[in-house]
Amino acid sequence: LGPLTHQPSSNWQEVWTVNFHSHWYLLKSIEPLLRQAPNPNITFITSGLVAKRTPYWGAYELSKAALEAMALMYANETKSLNFKVNLFDPGIMNTNIFKEAMPGADLSQVPSPESKAIKLLEHLGNLNLGTGEILK
Repeated sequence: LGPLTHQPSSNWQEVWTVNFHSHWYLLKSIEPLLRQAPNPNITFITSGLVAKRTPYWGAYELSKAALEAMALMYANETKSLNFKVNLFDPGIMNTNIFKEAMPGADLSQVPSPESKAIKLLEHLGNLNLGTGEILK
């Protein structure tokens, strides 16, 4: 977290590797398996920050915006293959990045990652799920 031009290059690279590059490499690696699957379904985790252009969240927010663009592009590219490619925005969660951004916040009111994982699993179990959607 910090102004765009103040973020260390190493941090910038790490955030982009975790939030974008790793997803592209994984997608590239598993696509042959997805093509063989009877109901290919891939869901990427995004952030509600993407549309906000929030000051000081540069590397994180921009890498998530790139991830969203990639996922939605891939959803369009694979429509004829009946792939289900979506994004899941878990919203605010009690994570280390939340605690760093919001020191002193009342964490008793902030949902746990585990509770959001349950919601994600509910979406993944939905056989009527479309493609190219941002799920919440």
